[in-house]
Amino acid sequence: MIGTQRGLFISDDGGVRWRDVSGVLKGRRASCIAFNRGHIFVGADDGLYLARDQSYSWRRIYVCTDTPDEVEAAEEVSDLAEPENTDVSGI
Repeated sequence: MIGTQRGLFISDDGGVRWRDVSGVLKGRRASCIAFNRGHIFVGADDGLYLARDQSYSWRRIYVCTDTPDEVEAAEEVSDLAEPENTDVSGI
């Protein structure tokens, strides 16, 4: 999976072909991607998005405004499991 200025793309064949899975992220710059137990999180210019179980149906769960101090929850996400491995010392 790769995030670009044009959206989010995934390859199922090692990068030979890429499929657009942007959905509502189309045209937004996806700057970071994280995976956790079937959940995919994408940080974009206007907030944090979540897709569950590789559905690629994105929901914005946090809204970012022009001012970094003004961040609000778009919805509460309370059913996410704790990360399996939080040790990042080897990265």
